[in-house]
Amino acid sequence: MSRYHFEGEFSARKKVDLRGRTRGEENRLQVLDRTRRDRERRRKQKIEAESATRIQAFWRREHAVRQLRARIRDEWVAEYGTFGDRLDRSCLDASSPCLRKLLCSIDLNDREDVHRLAAVCQLILTAQTSPDRLLFCAAFQGGNNTYRTLLHRTKKLLELCLCALERHRQEFVPFLSAPLCPLAAGAGDTACILAHALLTLTSPEHWVHAVGSVAGRGIATALLGHLSAKGLYRGISQMVQVCSPPEDGQPLTALETIAGQTAAWHLECTARTLPQEEIPSCPGSLELMCIPLLWKRCRSIKSNGVTLLRALLAHSDSAELAEKSLPGIGVEGVVGTGEVALALFGNLLQIGTDLANMNAGRRSFWTQLLWCRLAGLMFRLLTLMPLRQLFPALQDEDIDDEPSTSGLHVWPSGQAQVETGRNVPLSLLSQSRCLLEAPGQEFLRVLVQGILPHKMAVDVGVLGDLRILSEGVSSLCGLLGLVLRCQPHLQQQTWLVSLAVLMHFVQRMWFSYLRPAWRELPIGCEVGNGAEQLVALLVLCQVFSCFLVTASVEEVFRRQEPLPLLELYNGADPSAGFIPMLRQAMWQVNWVEGDSSMQSPTAESLRMEFQDACGKLLGQLFDCNSRWKFAPMEAFHATHIPMHKFQMEAKAVTQAVADGTDVETEADSRAFQLLHCAPCLIPFQERAKVFQAQVQHDRLKHQSEDRPAFLGMSFETNKFVTIRRSQLLYDGFNQLNSLGASLKSRVRIQFIDEHGLPEAGVDGGGLFKDFMEELVKRGFDPQYALFTSTVDNQLYPNPGAVFAQPDAVELLTFLGRMLGKAVYEGILLELPLAEFFLKKFRSSYCDINDLPSLDPEMYRSLLTLRNYDGDVSDLSLNFTIVDSVYGDNREVELKPGGQDIFVTNKNAIEYIHRVANYRLNQQVKAVCAAFLQGFFEVIDRDWVRTFNSAELQMLISGSQEGLDLVDMQANVEYAGGYHEGHPVIHHFWEALGTFSPEDQRAFLKFVTACSRAPLLGFNYLQPHLCIQMAGTVLDDSSKDRLPTAATCMNLLKLPPYQSTEIARGKLLYAIKAASGFDLS
Repeated sequence: MSRYHFEGEFSARKKVDLRGRTRGEENRLQVLDRTRRDRERRRKQKIEAESATRIQAFWRREHAVRQLRARIRDEWVAEYGTFGDRLDRSCLDASSPCLRKLLCSIDLNDREDVHRLAAVCQLILTAQTSPDRLLFCAAFQGGNNTYRTLLHRTKKLLELCLCALERHRQEFVPFLSAPLCPLAAGAGDTACILAHALLTLTSPEHWVHAVGSVAGRGIATALLGHLSAKGLYRGISQMVQVCSPPEDGQPLTALETIAGQTAAWHLECTARTLPQEEIPSCPGSLELMCIPLLWKRCRSIKSNGVTLLRALLAHSDSAELAEKSLPGIGVEGVVGTGEVALALFGNLLQIGTDLANMNAGRRSFWTQLLWCRLAGLMFRLLTLMPLRQLFPALQDEDIDDEPSTSGLHVWPSGQAQVETGRNVPLSLLSQSRCLLEAPGQEFLRVLVQGILPHKMAVDVGVLGDLRILSEGVSSLCGLLGLVLRCQPHLQQQTWLVSLAVLMHFVQRMWFSYLRPAWRELPIGCEVGNGAEQLVALLVLCQVFSCFLVTASVEEVFRRQEPLPLLELYNGADPSAGFIPMLRQAMWQVNWVEGDSSMQSPTAESLRMEFQDACGKLLGQLFDCNSRWKFAPMEAFHATHIPMHKFQMEAKAVTQAVADGTDVETEADSRAFQLLHCAPCLIPFQERAKVFQAQVQHDRLKHQSEDRPAFLGMSFETNKFVTIRRSQLLYDGFNQLNSLGASLKSRVRIQFIDEHGLPEAGVDGGGLFKDFMEELVKRGFDPQYALFTSTVDNQLYPNPGAVFAQPDAVELLTFLGRMLGKAVYEGILLELPLAEFFLKKFRSSYCDINDLPSLDPEMYRSLLTLRNYDGDVSDLSLNFTIVDSVYGDNREVELKPGGQDIFVTNKNAIEYIHRVANYRLNQQVKAVCAAFLQGFFEVIDRDWVRTFNSAELQMLISGSQEGLDLVDMQANVEYAGGYHEGHPVIHHFWEALGTFSPEDQRAFLKFVTACSRAPLLGFNYLQPHLCIQMAGTVLDDSSKDRLPTAATCMNLLKLPPYQSTEIARGKLLYAIKAASGFDLS
């Protein structure tokens, strides 16, 4: 208001702060900080004052105790002598202060006190009321108060004896390392007296003689329990470490006697006081079992090793044992170096045989929980061990150039890399390397049987907790993974076969775990979200896959091994078999969890390994089913994947790759990952569509209609490749072989007749098709020696071609390109290729099960040898094979030095597989490689990997099914006056519909030169089927003419027949006469 009413003030009044603040005054934050610092200072002063008070009180107490002990010791010395010279039997009475004063005043660091303790022990051992009845033990019958007093003093006495031996172990090494001498012989030896006192007063036998059976065993149990709680096993371990391992054949040392008897008595007495299902606790037993070479250093305790381990696992989790206890163990000389884990691992392996015997004798002795914990402990120990020093093979990734049957790794592989920074003792390494030898195989066999006890279907109620079992199974698989990874190829295969045949791993894993678990537990790549189940399935796939490679038809289908056929697939319950589980797991891993960017590195590594292993097994089972039909093909198809989404994703990725917009899209695509890992999950028709789409995009790229260039010559120049019909193969080779991948461009043919003149006609695609058909007839004809045939008239490259044709390798490469060109252009060829040869198109390794497609007689002979009951060495076979090339026989060694290696029952299986490998792979390696090199220059290798042998044959030659007349009618073209509604066309279709399937295929061959229908229907036939009128409707002689065909154009020249009967008769005559162009 003042600005509108004049009050005599012409300027604003200045605000003056009269608080008198100086330049050094604190602000609010500074005051808060100063207050906080003052409060913290007062708190620390209070803590320091309280600490000083406690320290002073503790010191005063200890000083008083020390003075009291010194006074009591002086009294004891004054009464009984410096070293117990005046001790007598009355000192053992419960009312005597002798033992009480000694126990109160003794200091084990004082040598004189240790000698006094030995003097009292000697008195106890020598004062007897009768033979085998000690006076000290008999005094326990004096009443409850006397019993409690003497029991307390005896516990303390034994504890001091044990501690004295442990604390002065360096001084007592000569005694501990020598056999235990009698008490009379070692009366002056302090260590001997203490050892005898420890053994005598812990022996149940002495107490039974003194006070009776029940009371005696109760006293012994109480004493041993006290010793165990006060570090019995820890003390033994400390003493064992300072003594050198005894020589072989040497009697038990004093230390071995002490350790063996006290441990045995403790475990026996404690077990008597517990219910049958409970297991005694053994504090310190872990440290004892971590002593390097324990069973060699302390032979007497090995008999109790299984029981110690059982007690250890019953009261501790495997993760706690391996990850918390081991790094803090006071094992001298090996703390923090990984050698503790190495020592425990080796000791566990050494008692593998005892585990086997115990498991066979008393099934209930080791519960499934303990087996799972043992596997977990063993596996976690691997993460603390110097694996590179232990298993040198881990440093060599390329152990063998043969394809590996196992891609297993330790999970997680990154953890098992602990290095010591120095060389580990060779003795420790040798002990743990037994894992790869017979003892390790026996140990793993017992472990497999303990964790997976069931080889056949059982009630779900007897299986136990699946989640606990999951951890044990995962650890077991980790152990197996390491074993297999450290083996060369041949040993890998031997181990996998042993797992399948001797350990029945597939049956046990399926019935004991996977079969009941896959519906109850999740399955996935992430730890804690199904990874355990996925790891188990991964190992099972590896073992099952190796078994299928080495097994015969009789084992798989007649004996139904390793799983009954109804367990593989049961038509009554299609969702409850092994194949449905593999199918669902692959769908989950590839499609649901297909986005690898959202996964951890461990999960991504597991996913990749599982894709390879499970996909391989699915492919093997799919191929087996193609031969032996134990399940419908639909059983392998993933029902959860919508095919329209699959095709949309595949086409989008194909287009992106063809346009070059994203070269990494195909590798990351779920659709293409599925096609790469497990193509059988996708129906063949859907895969064929993807293949045609890939070819179509690539063809458009190379055969642009704007500039259809070939050899630098444009379409308008009308220049063609000239081919003499009489020299068709060599002219084609000379003019087209140098093109390589350029064959993807359009190729036009100009034929030269026998007179050297160009034939009439312009190649619009038909002449090239005619050229391809003739080229295949000649190039693949066994008379040219480039190819040879099996007994079933199936073709494969001739391994002796180089001896018959100087340029055989180049010709085979050319034929491979031309076959690729035919597939590329969609030209169907009547070309029956051998099944084993088609398998090589997928870069797959041929095994003995592929041998029947090459040499069924040899296959039967090898199976006879495999099942031979007698002595194989009587057959006088060695590791060689005779290779016959055009009458020239040469002997080929199947392995280095094979001529001097004879076949026996032990190596017969290896011989059989080496023979099959030579015939299927090595013998034809060069010629097959040459052919496939040319084929893959035109057809991308990845495009055909999704098809098995039978499917690839259909890509080359078309479908073997009967004609789909509806599809043919919908995709046919008409010319020369014919149309869809023409009466003659109606007669034609009616006549064709009455043909038998064989006559329909003959008709198709008459028109297209191939008896098989196009793979995806007649819409994909190039060029399209065409029916052209031959003659005119007004020509009465037309009904007497026969139909003719131009197979190069897929053209049928059909006269205008007036009825269905006439059309049927003329067509049948023409197709059975098989005269082609000139039939009239």
